[in-house]
Amino acid sequence: MLNKVVLQGRLTRDPEISLVGDGIPLCRFSIAVSGRRGGKSEVTFVDCQAWRWLAEHVKQWFSKGQEAIVDGELRIDTWEKDGKKGKSTYIQVNDIYFCGKKAEQSPATTETPAFTEVSLEDGDVPF
Repeated sequence: MLNKVVLQGRLTRDPEISLVGDGIPLCRFSIAVSGRRGGKSEVTFVDCQAWRWLAEHVKQWFSKGQEAIVDGELRIDTWEKDGKKGKSTYIQVNDIYFCGKKAEQSPATTETPAFTEVSLEDGDVPF
């Protein structure tokens, strides 16, 4: 069986990290994915979770408004509390990629990201 989701969108809030279980990092964030349906544009908001080293990576390098590509699996959690049933759907992130233009860095930022922006205009291939 195949369970693969790849989405491109913008983070709707800064990633939030917490420690669960035996101190395992869990990062939660959501992205807004734009699309068209019936000639009208629409936005879908998708919750995402990243674990362990990837959780720390997302927290360090990504922030609200930044465009990213999320690669992962669709997950659905169900629960019951006080006789009421609940369900949440989210993407279990396996990888995340920088996308779009490099964000402007604030003067307080002293560390330079370890990536280089490449522009592929007019069909140019960088190799």
